Amino acid sequence: MKFNRTFLLFAFIISELVSSQIQENRKTEKLDSFFPKYLDFESDRPVANILVNLENRNFKYHKAFGVIDLESQIPCTPDLTFKTASITKIPTAVIILQLMEEGKIDLDKTAYHYLKENSFIDFDNLSLFDGKSYGKEITIRQLLKHESGLADIFTDTKEMLDFVVANPDIQWNPERLMGKYYEYGLNQKVFNLPGNGYHYTDVGYFLLGLCIENITETTLAEQYRIRIIEPLNLQNTYFEYYEKFEIKVKMAHAYYGDIDATKNINTSTDWAAGGWAATTEDLTTFIHALFQNKLFQNERTLKEMIEGNRYGMGIAIQHFKGSTYYGHFGFWGSCILYNPEKQITLCLSLNQVEPKFNTSKFLMKAIKILEK
Repeated sequence: MKFNRTFLLFAFIISELVSSQIQENRKTEKLDSFFPKYLDFESDRPVANILVNLENRNFKYHKAFGVIDLESQIPCTPDLTFKTASITKIPTAVIILQLMEEGKIDLDKTAYHYLKENSFIDFDNLSLFDGKSYGKEITIRQLLKHESGLADIFTDTKEMLDFVVANPDIQWNPERLMGKYYEYGLNQKVFNLPGNGYHYTDVGYFLLGLCIENITETTLAEQYRIRIIEPLNLQNTYFEYYEKFEIKVKMAHAYYGDIDATKNINTSTDWAAGGWAATTEDLTTFIHALFQNKLFQNERTLKEMIEGNRYGMGIAIQHFKGSTYYGHFGFWGSCILYNPEKQITLCLSLNQVEPKFNTSKFLMKAIKILEK
């Protein structure tokens, strides 16, 4: 009887393994046929490449499709880096929250408290609403949650993006970025009083990056590296344009319409709001470490970071058919999404600002395949 029970248990385990392998193979086949459909080499808004890293408890899918760039036609490999854009807001927020845990920053104190020595910010004129100045009232917490009311330097005026495209030789820095903010009158396009609404803005994260530099008396690049990149061994992640880094792998080119942005646009404009370059595997490692609480001293810090309906602190919150995903999207068609309950991770880059298909539906279909 003991032999029979052992045999039946063994047979059950083998059956489950075989069934699991069959399911994984089917999922791989579906994904292999799904992603190439969205490549577009011919239009005025090409999708030259798609980089993918998908994971759940029992499945990993790490592949690349298309070519590095349309000119060279070199086939993609999964280890290519890409411009992560606003995904960078997550590590920027992480460092602010680490400084909070260390007692070096108070989320409910004003940005002015930490940045009053930075004269180029001009807090008296930073946020003008109905003729009154609110710049000195904006708190760190409000910046993290996009509740400052500040306008965005890119989405709330087309002038900035047009200027950047026309001037690829300019290396940007926070002072130049804030200068353009005032030049375009964005300080008078306030969307809400501090704490009274939500409006997404990179400008708030420029201010957070400056807070990090002022408090630590080091560069933001150094803080990314010593607090996140090196401890997590993110070997192909770097702060593009802002640090000297031995680049080991090529970058998949991003496109702004039909313009090869990687080749022809200086994207140092992103800074603390979007300046990381990374691989899909590195970003997956990062989001897992965040939710495994490897980056904070206290579990409550992560809980506070992800609290919210649509946005926490540097974290976007997405709801897909009853499942909640945490992460961020990026301007160049990138995203990192994580569902802690199902342990599903989706990290990908389309490297196109405005592809000719609905990206939300695209993501929904990819998640549906992954969740089956």
